Amino acid sequence: MRAHRASATARLIARAQILIAAEPAFAHYVPPEDRAMAAACLRAGGFDAWPTWCSHKGFRSVLWRLERALLPGIVLHYALRKRRIAAWVDQALVSGIRQLVVIAAGFDALGQRVGRSHPAVARCELDHPATQALKRLAIADRDPGLRLVPIDLAKQDLSDGLVRAGMRSDERATIVIEGLLMYLDERQVRSLLRQLAQATAPGSMLALTAMTARAFIGGSRAISWWLRRVNEPFRWHVRGDALGALLADTGWSLVELADHRALAGLLRRPA
Repeated sequence: MRAHRASATARLIARAQILIAAEPAFAHYVPPEDRAMAAACLRAGGFDAWPTWCSHKGFRSVLWRLERALLPGIVLHYALRKRRIAAWVDQALVSGIRQLVVIAAGFDALGQRVGRSHPAVARCELDHPATQALKRLAIADRDPGLRLVPIDLAKQDLSDGLVRAGMRSDERATIVIEGLLMYLDERQVRSLLRQLAQATAPGSMLALTAMTARAFIGGSRAISWWLRRVNEPFRWHVRGDALGALLADTGWSLVELADHRALAGLLRRPA
């Protein structure tokens, strides 16, 4: 990621959320708050035409053909994995956890939605300064309870960010790491997970996404070229059968794994 530019991946996923929300057959997979936040962050970055473009069926048709050519199903995958993560978070908060930490939140609205459904929960987001600056502009002063803590994980220690966020290490926390770990190397991944285990109380819940070897190797050359161009190349992946060992080695335990089959199951469930 370039130091003074917001994450290109965050922009891409925001556009994907708006595309999904504009498609009648899939719109129910994107909460209205998520679409609004994605649009507000794009607008804060000087690009507010995307929602209008996506309202046109012909434009959406071109985008869907492009998606099928490059990485079929990835746009819907984004929406389904966010749906699964939100369900895990809600389950954890209903169980009594009163802290939410979202690392590399990008332009996602999970923190804002939790603030409305669980007002007693302390919420914070830790993200790259340039990316978070757009989120700050998009939120303005409408959610004073959400703490936005800028941090460059390539240069700064996570524990410092957690302290600045006001996270209490003697209370359980729900932690979300979505769409980040594949951009770190293995040493950084292990360090991040260990720091989180040491900074949280027993019984905390961690929801993360990780890229498998199959997805890592099977990506298209065009996507790999684009990721290198924006300085956000993939650096790490893990085999599905090795994830449990990795978590155990860094202070966590694997409770549930939602692979592509589990996410596909969400398509058959009522919205």
